[in-house]
This record gives sequence, C-alpha cells and structure tokens, in this order.
Amino acid sequence: MTDALVLAASAVVVALLALIAQALGFRVKGRFADAAAVGAAITRVEPRAVVRDVVIDGVWAIALLEDGRLAVARAVGDSATARILGASAPRPRVKPVKTGVRIIVPGLDVGFPGGALRLQTAPDWLTPGTDQTAPAT
Repeated sequence: MTDALVLAASAVVVALLALIAQALGFRVKGRFADAAAVGAAITRVEPRAVVRDVVIDGVWAIALLEDGRLAVARAVGDSATARILGASAPRPRVKPVKTGVRIIVPGLDVGFPGGALRLQTAPDWLTPGTDQTAPAT
C-alpha cells in the first residue's frame, strides 16, 4: 500500500513540475529555418548526401537527394534528425485536401514517429507512385 502511495505521489509531483516548466516557457519546439538547415540534418546522417530539392513545412521536411533517394527530416527541440529512405522503406503518401496536399510521412522507427506536411502543391519528384486517388481528409 505504501509503495502505491509513493508511486502516485511521485507521479503527481512529476506532472506538476512538467506543467510549471511548460508555463515558464521551457518547451522548445523546433522548426526548420531554411533548406540549409535541412541539408545540415541530412549530412549529419549521411555525410556524402547532396540535397537536390527540399520541401519544408515547419517541423517536417522531405528532400530529394542527387542519387534519387528521399530523405525525411524532423526538427526536434533545438536540433534535427533525419532518415534516408532506402528502397524497402515506406514512402511518404500524398493526399489531396481542400487547401492543397497533405504529405503523410510514415513512422520509420521508434525514434522517428510519423507526421504530416501540409503544402499548396506536392513537388513533381514526390508524386510518382503515391496515393493521389485517396479521398480528401
């Protein structure tokens, strides 16, 4: 009984401290400033990668590399992380919506959950082989 009480009290204190930190502005939310920031995140993962084109929607970015592969980058706090998509990796899907397109990035691994970019139009290099016929959401 005392272990359960200590656990419950600890959980309440941790939640209270998290709320105080958020209220004081300690919640850092990263965003990509430009294509150079996306390129830097990708070259940290693969130093020889050369970015040909990139689309950015705040926290998320998708880049076309010189060798034809895709890279997905995500801003995390004051840094960023990226994954290079191999041939067997799930591809981003393009879905039409009222305001343009939504590009759905699948969860690639435990450290890289999925997300979505909202853009006016999808780049030509991303649309081949994607789900263009899905109903708008």
